[in-house]
Amino acid sequence: MHTQTKMRLACFLGVMIFFAPALVVCQSNAWEPIGPDGGGIAAIAQDPSNTNILYAATSELPCRVYRSSDHGQSWSNASSTSEYILDFLFDQTNPSVLRAYSTYTLYNSLNGGQSWTSTSLLPNTVFWKIAMDPTDPLIFHAVGAQTLPYWVPAYFKSTNGGTSWSRTVFASDTGEARAIAIDPANPRTIYAEGSIIKNGYYVPKIFKSTDGGATFVEKPSEQLSGGIGVIVLHPTIAGKIYLAGNAGVFVSLDGASTWAHAFGVYGIVGKIAINKETPDIVYAGSDVGLYRSTNGGTSWSNLTGDMNNGFGGMVVESGSTPCVFYANAAGVLRSLDGGSLWEACNTGISAAHIRALCIPATTPATLYAAFEYSTVYKTTGATNASVNWQQLKRFYTCKYICAIASPPGSPDKIYAGEGGQ
Repeated sequence: MHTQTKMRLACFLGVMIFFAPALVVCQSNAWEPIGPDGGGIAAIAQDPSNTNILYAATSELPCRVYRSSDHGQSWSNASSTSEYILDFLFDQTNPSVLRAYSTYTLYNSLNGGQSWTSTSLLPNTVFWKIAMDPTDPLIFHAVGAQTLPYWVPAYFKSTNGGTSWSRTVFASDTGEARAIAIDPANPRTIYAEGSIIKNGYYVPKIFKSTDGGATFVEKPSEQLSGGIGVIVLHPTIAGKIYLAGNAGVFVSLDGASTWAHAFGVYGIVGKIAINKETPDIVYAGSDVGLYRSTNGGTSWSNLTGDMNNGFGGMVVESGSTPCVFYANAAGVLRSLDGGSLWEACNTGISAAHIRALCIPATTPATLYAAFEYSTVYKTTGATNASVNWQQLKRFYTCKYICAIASPPGSPDKIYAGEGGQ
């Protein structure tokens, strides 16, 4: 094999490579990415003042922030942060202000995510969810945990844009709080979750404030189960609330006094999104799939199809057949018909954690690449100027493929080893 002056392979930490020895010799300063585009996305959000603008944050460190200005058709790497971004926040009164947060830091950007200023959150705490008052961008409500002397569920409030915070501990038992929601019709009404741990299991607790977080009243929670990570309020029906977490989706019609388990959604639910124009259309995303209800959560259909596992957020636009963006371990998916048909929208996103590569010995232009928590991709033009990839149908049940090999003389025979649980 002659020496190539440029080797064009996807290169990531933790890669396991299986191919014939001495296939190529490369210069260490001559690498360029060839894909596949995509990778784990931990958060996605849409600018409320311009639906063509979206932001996505990766699930690897450093956490890269990608920006799209053409409705997801292409993305550019705007910046990066040293901590995982949990979500984005938009100033409803000033669309030029973008915020993001991690468990320990609040980030602010005035230039579309190109650069950030950061403010550390309270010491000896963990913040899991921050919500911004829709009428006052300086007021933040948040939940998480006070971590000393041990973890207890806590609520936090800032009235100066995150510079300082007050705190309220929900319980003296070990636990944490992961969900909070502000009533859009009355921002002084706040619902928060604060689970405690008993005998190794999460015991959900729901709290309600009608005075902007000054005081909270615990609501009945005997009908709930598992840890709760999502609270979403119906945009037009007062008192209708969706909860979600380890045990699926729960619905209340009376302001959190009673709850009904909405069957048909499986896995750990990390996001619920409502079509504001047609609020009977509700989407729930979990670690094993995506689900849709067209009757306000009474019944659900499974939209997962051949989607990969993992969950990193969702955006639902308005309309009878809304455009939906769904982020998972493979990247960003988009549906233009409310969730029936999906297309990958990852051009420009280079966030894959590749667990394994394989080049069959007799077909050097063929390359297999296995994404962590996703699936295997194949190209037969790895040496071309433009490389096109085919996503193979998922054929395994664990988290990822950790090794791929092709025996000499049999390029069409591929062995793959599973990894993870």
